[in-house]
Amino acid sequence: MAAKCTDERVNQVTVELFSCFQGAIAPADPAELEAISRPLSFFCNKAKKIEATAKMLLAPFRGEVRQKMKIAQLLQLPSVARKTATMVLHYVYGIDGGLIDTHVKRRWNLHQQN
Repeated sequence: MAAKCTDERVNQVTVELFSCFQGAIAPADPAELEAISRPLSFFCNKAKKIEATAKMLLAPFRGEVRQKMKIAQLLQLPSVARKTATMVLHYVYGIDGGLIDTHVKRRWNLHQQN
């Protein structure tokens, strides 16, 4: 949800999303997901990605991100990149992974060039 959006807005939408859907998100009405996602840029597309991710987690993983999941499995989910996958495994299960934010990487690369 963070692409082209502030962390503050993403956090606001995340709280509302999880309070509205304390159980499964997959059976949610797409219009309701769009309404919740409206404060985000590209909210229609992001709502579709949320729905697709929830549905993809249902079949093989029974709707849960499991501790035994590998980053490669998480990367198969819509809009999940390495940073998101690493953060999920770290914050949910305490699994360490090398996590470098794009801003830190950009600054580091500039430093290396000078």
